[in-house]
Amino acid sequence: MKEINIVVERLRTTFEGRAWHGPPFTVQLEEVDSGQAGAHPIEGRHSIWEIVNHATFWMEKTREALEGEAMPDIKGTEDWPSAGKTEEEWAEAKAALRRTYEALAESVTSFDEARLSETVPGRRYNFSVMLHGIVDHNVYHMGQIAILRVKK
Repeated sequence: MKEINIVVERLRTTFEGRAWHGPPFTVQLEEVDSGQAGAHPIEGRHSIWEIVNHATFWMEKTREALEGEAMPDIKGTEDWPSAGKTEEEWAEAKAALRRTYEALAESVTSFDEARLSETVPGRRYNFSVMLHGIVDHNVYHMGQIAILRVKK
């Protein structure tokens, strides 16, 4: 199997499939309302909503890098967009997460596998490292969401 296909499959299973590590984003966010999403049940830690916005941000930046844009400097980047307050805003945050995931998966699918060893614009690592990294990043944050979820 081509590496690019492996990345696409890993992206899919971490977002909406049956991943070996546990529930994907879609399942993790089921039954989470805006109040729960915006809550900070662990003092000093990000909320579910902030994590969703953060994951959306980095999936978008990964997609942009595949298209030739430089990855932003982490130190100068606001990569933790704030949460909203309403159910409508929460629905839009989840929809933005889905749209961004779908756009990234499409970009990865059409990315030339021969370019995986090329250096990512603005970074010292290659596209292969970046693509596997964004999957790992999503899995890490899904674990955080699992901890923050409160059963109803």
